[in-house]
Amino acid sequence: MKPRPLSNIATIVLLSLLSFLVTNCYSQSFKRTVPSNHVLAQETNISHLDSIAKNLLIIKAEGLGGTDRTSISFSPHATSGYDKEVDQLKILLSNLKRPQIFTYADDFLIAHNILPDTNTLDLGVVVSDHGTYTLSIERSIGFDYLILEDLIWERKVNLLKEEYTFEYFTSDGNYPFKLYFSDWAIQPLEESDIEIYYYPENIVINSRKQVHFAEITFYDLAGRIAFKFQEEDFFRIERPIALPTGHYIVQLRSNNLIINKKILVRR
Repeated sequence: MKPRPLSNIATIVLLSLLSFLVTNCYSQSFKRTVPSNHVLAQETNISHLDSIAKNLLIIKAEGLGGTDRTSISFSPHATSGYDKEVDQLKILLSNLKRPQIFTYADDFLIAHNILPDTNTLDLGVVVSDHGTYTLSIERSIGFDYLILEDLIWERKVNLLKEEYTFEYFTSDGNYPFKLYFSDWAIQPLEESDIEIYYYPENIVINSRKQVHFAEITFYDLAGRIAFKFQEEDFFRIERPIALPTGHYIVQLRSNNLIINKKILVRR
């Protein structure tokens, strides 16, 4: 005797039940087999995407050879260094007649840089041909302050209000710029910004703001120069010091700022 065929309603109920069982089993299997770090990475990437939607800066470089772009986003979940999961490396084209623009993370050139909220960021442009090139903002979401500094000519412009045109020479290499996201970062250096101390066999100088140039001199207690050196463009110096044991006055000079600090060198 042949079995009776299922009614339409019975068929629908059976298919729904099978679908539920397959979906539920697959879901439980997925939860068991996907590593927790992958799930965490997905959640972090979603957080990054949410941050990008709230703040995104796209800077454009233009010249006769074409146009290139780099982008920046701040995320509380990002790292200050290069993160291969979210940062996009800059691949320089073989045809460099088009200007190539990028920011930096560690020693890497970055096309899209996701980083924690910061006061400053280094920017670079490289081209194979001498010529005139222009930097401008193509898109800005959530950025209300942005100063661009040309580190060769020491010029500053509000890039949110005006574009910047500069002349590039092939000897310039990676033409250096700096981006300032806060006016605090470009205010004059003050004594309270600087910390000087001696740590076994090293002199350490920390600054809350970038120091463009400083002359550091060690005086013995008789006022004689025992050691002297200069540094440029730094936030931190940690330099070995080979001086006899004793007390010294470390003097830092930067523009009109003079700071004196007494230290004890131990050998």
